[in-house]
Amino acid sequence: MKLKLILFIVLLCPLTYVGCKKSGTEAIDTNGSIDFPDNSAQYPDRLALQNILDKYKKQGMPGLSMLVYTDKGTWIGTSGYSSIENKTPLKLWNVFHSASVIKTYMAVATLKLAELGKLQLNDKIDKYLPAAYADKIANGHEATVLNLLNHTSGIPDFLFDSKHETDYYNNFYAKFSTEDYLKYIFNKKAVFNVDEKYEYCNTNYLLLALVLDHVAGNHATVLTEKLFKPYGLAHTYYKNEPGYPAPSGAVNTYVDLYGDGAIQNSTGWERNFAKNNIGHDGMLFTTHDCFLFYKALFVDKSILNSNSLKLMAEYKFERDPIQGYQFEGGLGIQKITSPNGLQRIYHAGTSLGAANWACYYPAKNAIIVINGNFGGIIDSPIADTFLGVRGRGKKPGLLEEVESVVFP
Repeated sequence: MKLKLILFIVLLCPLTYVGCKKSGTEAIDTNGSIDFPDNSAQYPDRLALQNILDKYKKQGMPGLSMLVYTDKGTWIGTSGYSSIENKTPLKLWNVFHSASVIKTYMAVATLKLAELGKLQLNDKIDKYLPAAYADKIANGHEATVLNLLNHTSGIPDFLFDSKHETDYYNNFYAKFSTEDYLKYIFNKKAVFNVDEKYEYCNTNYLLLALVLDHVAGNHATVLTEKLFKPYGLAHTYYKNEPGYPAPSGAVNTYVDLYGDGAIQNSTGWERNFAKNNIGHDGMLFTTHDCFLFYKALFVDKSILNSNSLKLMAEYKFERDPIQGYQFEGGLGIQKITSPNGLQRIYHAGTSLGAANWACYYPAKNAIIVINGNFGGIIDSPIADTFLGVRGRGKKPGLLEEVESVVFP
């Protein structure tokens, strides 16, 4: 989820106080604990990694949590606050909104069902969608499940439809159903012909959730039963889990709504967004849980079979290189190759209350996960610095700085 402009906010907020009022603050559970061994004190680069987190906290990030897994061991640390209002320090067990990082989980769940023969990736999506939807969605009768997974459907993105942006930024507490979201793109022209190119689109994963609902009864239950429970993701939450969307340990979230350096609490807005949305957003997790998922998927290779993993990595060019960085898109993952040849398989996430990186480095068999309780979707100096060249930043950001330490 990415927002390139804040025009709607600037124009609408002075006139509509419902959506622009301060989001309610929440009490943070301070009685949590970790349930994994923490050997960070033995990690060789521990001081350098902590210094990076502290640096970005001083630059304005409310809270940051990071885990680094390499052949040197595992380091996990935090900086900042889970609640600025209460000056509650961020802990290793705090829970963050995943934003679009859920797309990797959705893709893996879909591939799992394909392995089980529950669906075929080359099936047209109109086999699984109500005719009332397929008839009104551009490419609704041409796109396949695979096209949804790898963002080659050409279906318009409801999230950045101008009418939706207007409605959303007028009232962050508005309730939207899935059909409400789809109505924003009903009878709109396709962005491009199916398979013509790759273009990231949130609608693809909203529709994917509906496909899984059709073949398995409930896509949220698929995530719970096929991913969360079998792989020990006890602190990952999506629709079914206790306390959702505010489970124990959930952080308060913040956003620089106007891009002027003044942050405000977005906790209520972010939780309402999580409840409204399916497939492309709406999950919460701890940094360690996200690591466990990436490790099982890419290091242990215990979730998907080799054919599915190979299919995930059938990349298509996403856009022209930026400052020597080459971008490609796969199934629920993306790949970036830096000017020095370092390859990162990853998914980033941004929303009104989250800024995330979940990354695997195949040549190093390494993982880096970074979670922030800060809204990365709005253009702001802090968000742009966090996202770096992969996002809107004009120079390397937090992740690139971490990579320079971990992979000198």
